Amino acid sequence: MGTKILYFVHGTTFDNAAEKCSGWKNVELNDLGKEQAAKLVPNYEEFYNTELKFDVLFTSDLI
Repeated sequence: MGTKILYFVHGTTFDNAAEKCSGWKNVELNDLGKEQAAKLVPNYEEFYNTELKFDVLFTSDLI
């Protein structure tokens, strides 16, 4: 049995675009970041209605 890894990252933020390291503060996505996020899961309803089972899940508590 193999291991599946799903890896998602945020899109470009205002700090990313300004080449700033924002660390652990909440920074909003800029227009490009919002576009990138929208392309990540084109049909988000289908994604969220899919039964996914995880052994381990890591996530950020930032916006």
